[in-house]
Formats: sequence, C-alpha cells, structure tokens
Amino acid sequence: MTVAYVYSPELARAADRLPSNPYRSSVTHALVHAYGLLSSSCDSLQSHDNAQLTATILPSSATSRSQLISCFDPDFVDALLEDSDSEDDAGRNEIEAADQHSLLSLETLQQAQGAGSLPVEGAATASTSISRKRKRIALRRPPSDTDASDSDADDRTQADKYGLEDDCPRFKGLSKYVLEVCGGTLTAASALSPSATPQIDVAIALDGGRHHAGPSRAAGFCYANDIILAASCLRRDLVLAGRQNRRCMIIDLDLHHGDGTERAFARTDSVLTLSVHRYDRGFYPGTGAISSASNTGALKGKGSGYTINVPTKRGLSTASFGRVIDELVIQALERYNPAAIIVQCGVDGLAHDPHAEWNLSIADFSQAIAKIDAAAAALRCKRLYLGGGGYNTTLVARAYAYMVATLLGRQAQLPNDIPEHRLWEAYKDTGHQLAKDDRHGGMQDENLREGYLDRVISQVKSHIESLPQQSNEKVT
Repeated sequence: MTVAYVYSPELARAADRLPSNPYRSSVTHALVHAYGLLSSSCDSLQSHDNAQLTATILPSSATSRSQLISCFDPDFVDALLEDSDSEDDAGRNEIEAADQHSLLSLETLQQAQGAGSLPVEGAATASTSISRKRKRIALRRPPSDTDASDSDADDRTQADKYGLEDDCPRFKGLSKYVLEVCGGTLTAASALSPSATPQIDVAIALDGGRHHAGPSRAAGFCYANDIILAASCLRRDLVLAGRQNRRCMIIDLDLHHGDGTERAFARTDSVLTLSVHRYDRGFYPGTGAISSASNTGALKGKGSGYTINVPTKRGLSTASFGRVIDELVIQALERYNPAAIIVQCGVDGLAHDPHAEWNLSIADFSQAIAKIDAAAAALRCKRLYLGGGGYNTTLVARAYAYMVATLLGRQAQLPNDIPEHRLWEAYKDTGHQLAKDDRHGGMQDENLREGYLDRVISQVKSHIESLPQQSNEKVT
C-alpha cells in the first residue's frame, strides 16, 4: 500500500491564517512528523508491508483561478482572490528550513506569523468561532443604514452576496489561503489518478475538507469547497484513464452536515454523498434531515436517492457511532461500489471539542476510519482523506496524528506520550499525552432514547437498499 501526505511550508502558513483555526495546520503537521509517520523524500514512494510504513510527503502546489472557475462561479472566485490587504513582510519571507519538506518549529512559526506566542485551544477563541457559526443560522445581518461611501456599500453588497461576513469574514491572506488549501486537496486528488506514476492508494490532505461552502458562496468557516474540486478531479481522471467505473462517494463525518457538498452533487448519480452529523432545530447549518434525501426527487432528476443523511442527537457514543459506520456507511459503500472515495474527517464531534455535542474519543474516530478504509480497499477504491471541523487545536493535532497512524497500520505502536519536538509545550494542558480514549463519563447518549437510533438506521437502510447494486459498468 502506498500513502501520500500533502504538505508544504507555504500551505501550512496559509492555512494557519484561517480565523476559526489559527495555527492549527502547523501544530498538526508538526505532531504527525514528530511521531515519525512521514518520509520526506518523494523518491521513496513505494509499497511497504512492515510496521514502519510511513506516508511520503507530497509537496503541495497552489491551484489557479482557472482551476477554481471550473467548478465555482467566476465572480465568486474573483471576490475570494481580491486581496485588499497585501501580505506583511514577515508573511512573505521564506521559512528557513533544511528543505521544502521540513516542518515548522515553534520559533519559525512565530517569526513567520509575527506572533508573540502560540495560541492553543483558547476557550475564548473557540467559543467566539462557534458563536459566529451559530449566528449564521439565527439571523442574516441587514444592510446598514448609516452614512457610507458608495465603495463601502458595494463592499457590503459583495460580502452579503458571497457570504464573506459573519462566520466567513475577509482576512489578510485570504486569496493565498484559498489557492493553497484548494491546491493541496487537488494535489492529493491528482496523485490518485489511475495513470499516475507511482500508483498511490491513499492520499491525505488535512488542510482540506471545507464542506459548507457552495460554488458561489462561503459559509460556516468554509471559503471554497475543495471537496467539490476533488470529486471533479477524481472523476475526470477516471474518464481520461478510460475507466468504466467513474463513481465517487463522499463520506462526511463532521459534527455538522455537509450541506455545500450535498447541494453541489444533488443532481447526479455519479457522486453519492453520505453525511453523518448532529441534527436539531437551530443547530448549524439546519439541514440534513433523513427526509431531505428524497423529498425533492423530481428536482434532483438522476441524483434522486444519491444523497444519504444520518442525523444524530447529542451525546453520540462509541457504540452508536460504531453501529452507524457498520450498518450504514459500510453498507452504502459496498452497494455503490465507487472507484474512489473522499472522506471528510471533521473531528469537532470529539468529546473535548468546544462544541461538546458528541462523546467520541480519538480512538473511536480512527476506528471508524480504519473500517471505512478496509472496506474501500477491498473494493479497490482510491481513498482521499481530508480534514474538516475541530476547534481545539491540540486535540485536532492528536486526532489526526492517530488517524494517520491508523491508515498506516501503526496505531497499536503509537506511544501515548507526545514525542518531544519544537511544539511540545503546546500539549501541556493534556500532560503531553495523546489520550486516545478521552470521553465524557457523564454525557448521556440521546440517540438511545425512545428507539431514535434504531428508527434512523432502519430508515437509512431502506434507502440504501433501494439503490441499485453497482458493478463496474459505465455511469453516464
């Protein structure tokens, strides 16, 4: 098995600027590297069958406007790439490193970002981000009636039109962020091409997974939906390779419904979207009911039935999550039989995320990833794993390090003590422990009340079983 891990210093610096997740990218990449899970030479991409399998760093390349407008509204793309604030000198300076694969140290991270200290999982920052997302569903900000210039009014109109306000405000380096993050995901997707040399089975791009944005609008901390780009890239490469099976399945495990991705592929049977998420009145984004998968069948045309939603309640536990994966996600995967899967690995459902809505541990999440990967491998699928939500910086880093180890088959050997590295001090609040099984002891699983989970599983199973069993015939 060959595993590629997308990274570049430019990608990490750009992703670190995301207001909802400051510095998360560099902290995460540094921990994955510290655990010895990465190989820094692209020339070493090869198959391994031993316990020391590593993911080879695949240098990320920024995408271009022309690639973005192949899937997104050109005017929306121009709004994203219109940087009114130029990068500061420190942000433009190259990080001094041994080579382009070297991961950032705490010192160089601070120098590049002009920061005095590394902000890690601050409660105020996390709660502010979450409040902004909740605000998006609660109200829409009306245009201001105060005196302003025509230019200011135009800026407000554009911000409202493209969602560049509230939970998706403009920030310095936005254009660079969009180009680098989307480029990272496309780098990963392209590496999975059937015609690529060497052949890669699994690609990981932890800075991607921005599932709320649509083709013409930002939303929910997501400025550009790289998942849409990835699915389009994977399917295009399957066509170019002359493959009959061109199906792609998108599995979304984020706490929040993958609404932007779902809408983008609602009218095709060539992409199956499946989202497992928290659903309740007033919970962002307010979509993702079971009924939404079929209640607009006439409007979806060929896409009718190829949207699957698994809405859950608060307190989703190890056992309940395991049932959803075993009885629904794996069944849908085997029935649809795609040539490629994309897994959005949002970890805001972990017990100690500031949302505190689900009660999952790091090990629970990675076990789900292991089951999905094994089932997809049995079907000879190409697998792309992206990041997603998660608002406790070191928790996200620990979860993703464990997930990468799981995809490499090395989770059993992963020590619970965080390896010493330049960002080691960021983990002092957890005693420098990976803490793979950290759940909330007192949280009740509301999915078990009054047979709720049983009903959801029964309904979704019926939906899955209504879909045709796919083989390798051509899908038009």
